Amino acid sequence: MESFGDAFLDLVEEIKDTSTPADLIHIFKKAIPDVICLEVNKKAPSTLEEAVEAACIAVETLEGRGGNRKRHAQTGGNRPNGKHQGGSNSDGPVPM
Repeated sequence: MESFGDAFLDLVEEIKDTSTPADLIHIFKKAIPDVICLEVNKKAPSTLEEAVEAACIAVETLEGRGGNRKRHAQTGGNRPNGKHQGGSNSDGPVPM
């Protein structure tokens, strides 16, 4: 049987006993990383759905900051002659 961390089980208990949206939002914000929580606070959500949406947007934004470097590192990061390899077909058709 899988075991879950005490912090997770405590949050589950708290959620079971919660009745207001503000309480649910508070519990949700306690469970996410501080950097994401700060972004959620800026949106001042009034429902749990708004808080989750704000957190998802924050994650996408924060991941996007270093995304290009990660992709280039995975693919070697070098472009031949320093140019983008766009979708241009100026070289003619690609043989099959």
